Amino acid sequence: MKKETRYIFILAVALIGLFVLEYFTPKPLDWRITLSKQDKIPYGTFLLYESLTNIFPKEEILTNDLSLYEALYTQEIDSAFNGNFIFISEDFSPNELDYKALMHWINNGANALIISSSVQYNLADTFHLNIAYTSDYIGYYSSQQNQRTDRSSLGINFVSKQLHRDSAYYFQRGTVGNYFYNYDTLATQILGTTTNEEVNFIKLKYGKGNIFLHANPLIFTNYNLLALKNEAYISHVIAHLPPQKTIWDQYYKSNKIGSMSPMRYILLQPSLRWAYYTFIVTLILLVIFGGKRKQRVIPVIKAPTNTTLEFVATIGTLYFQNADHKNLAIKMITFLKEDIRKKYYLSTSEITPEFIELLSVKSSRPNKEVTKLFTLIQEIELQEVISEQKLHELHKCIAIFWNKK
Repeated sequence: MKKETRYIFILAVALIGLFVLEYFTPKPLDWRITLSKQDKIPYGTFLLYESLTNIFPKEEILTNDLSLYEALYTQEIDSAFNGNFIFISEDFSPNELDYKALMHWINNGANALIISSSVQYNLADTFHLNIAYTSDYIGYYSSQQNQRTDRSSLGINFVSKQLHRDSAYYFQRGTVGNYFYNYDTLATQILGTTTNEEVNFIKLKYGKGNIFLHANPLIFTNYNLLALKNEAYISHVIAHLPPQKTIWDQYYKSNKIGSMSPMRYILLQPSLRWAYYTFIVTLILLVIFGGKRKQRVIPVIKAPTNTTLEFVATIGTLYFQNADHKNLAIKMITFLKEDIRKKYYLSTSEITPEFIELLSVKSSRPNKEVTKLFTLIQEIELQEVISEQKLHELHKCIAIFWNKK
């Protein structure tokens, strides 16, 4: 098995093991408060959104993912729209442009149900609203056994005789503690209260339309609808809106997807998160094991052959064949002097007895032999033409000087 194949096999086994571990690992319950129609987690609103078709069976249910100003400006929602809006959020705080767009529709006859534990800025200022929180734990109640348990909360009920129930509606503890402690009593119609007589559901008239405000968004979530079976209360709240075309808001959420970075969204989704981790691990292993440079085998190139001696021999032969003995002898003398300068560090510009004596000592050649060589060199340099025998004699003297046979 090749080395690369072994690494690939190890990687494949590791990834399969990772997926198997993830598949069989129990998924922890997601308790995030999203209030989103897509979420089936305890604090999502999937069940509420699905129930709208039962409450308004003949009416169109639409979803809006834009800000109110964008929806009006782009005509995503017609400027003459006079149907219903449903907003459910932990903090409903539209900016000035969004608020003016909403009030434009309401003034023209639209109705808005705003379910939020906090309303601020324009809406709060216009209608003098303030929401407070009080502990909603007063004892125990079980909707299944009609007796109190530690999962109960403060009871809530409707004010109207048609909807008021002798036994209050009880929800999960911690979900109904919000109430309106400040509002315009002359312009506000109270629709619901807690068992402590604190107002949690009101109606405000504006132009041709109405605004319904509920202070407890968590009671509209999947958990309270499914686990505590309070469909009746939720349906009655929604039914305060007239049966007509209804727009469900997905924009004004505390943790809407649009406010997240792409990486945050990926890390919040289990499948995308594991795909991202797998990609990172694979990339790291690829860099470690597959990052080596891969290329063709580099051929062995032989070093160029030194043909200097052959070249010299060829040139010498050329001079010799042309009988240019003097020219060839001068070149031999030039090379001899150059070698003496390089090897013995002696100047050859002037040949004197002192030079001959010093060269004899440094080269370890007899003085007589060195004297004979340079005497012959001086003779050749003074002659215009030399014979072949004289050239051979020069070659022989140079060879003896360098101790060559």
